[in-house]
Amino acid sequence: MEEQIHAPRIGELPDRKALNRATLIAAGVAALILVTAVLPAEYGIDPTGVGRILDLTEMGKMKRAAAESSATAEPASLPPLDYKTAQTGQAEVFLAPGEGREVKAAMKTGGVMQYEWSTNNLPVHYELHGEPRGAAKGVYNSYKIAVSKGEKGTFKAPFEGTQGWYWRNDTPFPVKVTVQVSGDWAHFGVVPSKPRR
Repeated sequence: MEEQIHAPRIGELPDRKALNRATLIAAGVAALILVTAVLPAEYGIDPTGVGRILDLTEMGKMKRAAAESSATAEPASLPPLDYKTAQTGQAEVFLAPGEGREVKAAMKTGGVMQYEWSTNNLPVHYELHGEPRGAAKGVYNSYKIAVSKGEKGTFKAPFEGTQGWYWRNDTPFPVKVTVQVSGDWAHFGVVPSKPRR
């Protein structure tokens, strides 16, 4: 049995007024997304203030600063690191409300790390990211940003440098983050916190 193809009749097609209205609505939505999300996240420009509320503006400012500094930065001559394979490590960070901390591993290109981290059943804002070795301050690659009580998986370093997590406690309660890793790196541990000014 041959399938019948339905061809719309003239009365079933949207008229010019409906098409113009749909086009204007789509253009308006695109402009809204551009102003509230794309400009803050990519360029640090936040004309509406929504980017600051969604934590996008700071990310955009860091990206812009990283691009500007990498354009003027000269490659540094760095001593080689002693990368070892099949290592295990564990770290704990305690986060007061509003506090953020990092745990990093110095990894070579192609190094692999299996990881699992968890909190004391409280959600934290986190970012899995890495900084190329010898890059200018503020230059980094972000791999994943989310809110979670824990994650596990396998990570393969796309370049030589430090790779790891930043956790921020947005709850009103103290949070303990425990991370266990195994794999290839030169060193692994908690990044010292910067003194507050």
